Amino acid sequence: MNCPHTHLPGLSPGQSKEVTRLGQLQETYAPDRSSCRRNARLLWVGIAVGVLGLVPVPIFLASRDFKKDGGGLVAGLFLAALFLPWCGWRLRQLARGSRVRVLVFEEGLARVDGEGLRTCRWDEIETVQGNVKTYHVNSAAVGSRFMITVEFGGGKQIRLDSAKEHLAGMDGLYLRIGSESCRHLFPRLQAAIDAGQTVPFGVWGMSKSGVHWGRHVLAWDDAENIDFQDDLRVRNPNTWPLHPWVRLADCPMPNQLVFLRLAEHYLRENGRDSAASWER
Repeated sequence: MNCPHTHLPGLSPGQSKEVTRLGQLQETYAPDRSSCRRNARLLWVGIAVGVLGLVPVPIFLASRDFKKDGGGLVAGLFLAALFLPWCGWRLRQLARGSRVRVLVFEEGLARVDGEGLRTCRWDEIETVQGNVKTYHVNSAAVGSRFMITVEFGGGKQIRLDSAKEHLAGMDGLYLRIGSESCRHLFPRLQAAIDAGQTVPFGVWGMSKSGVHWGRHVLAWDDAENIDFQDDLRVRNPNTWPLHPWVRLADCPMPNQLVFLRLAEHYLRENGRDSAASWER
């Protein structure tokens, strides 16, 4: 564990001084080298395909016979225009992402990328959200990316994208950020709810009355529409005539862990016992 005043590798003396407000360094998240190499190889193959697309150009210039060589010229230029710019852009993006490090400290985190530094204390976080985007071809999943967005300090952000930075252990990083921020957000939002406010969580909300989903309110004591049989789940009030159960742990929302723990608190307060998976 590092002393907070020790110069950290990859940081300038000025940047090292800035992160001293975050306490002691506990974890470092860096790009997965094997993933970076794999993606780089695929991109270089794409560039090779694009370069091959330029082969018909000198052939056409030599013959000047569009009827004979025009088809190959058009197809080759199409391949070059399709592969070269995109693969070149992604290689540049991959090179930038390979410099990213996320440093987790006792009192916050920092994102450093070789050009700049952005720091955030746990008690400054306003929202943290994780999103998984899955790509499909003919209804079959062919890939996915995981994105973490941390908002803090009145509009500032730290954004992490597995498709750009290729950080190893992003799931664990997301859980750590969510857990640390929850320590500060839970009492703050609970006080707001107890004061009569409806606190928003994306398309959901929470109040002393229950869980809000659009214009619908599912009361805490409504056992037919809220339960803990399969973690916290509610019936979708926006579908008709059926109202299927929805596991809220599977729904992307800002401050998801805070939402789940607040829900457990108010269910218990209303005489509903629970056995939340995150407490087991």
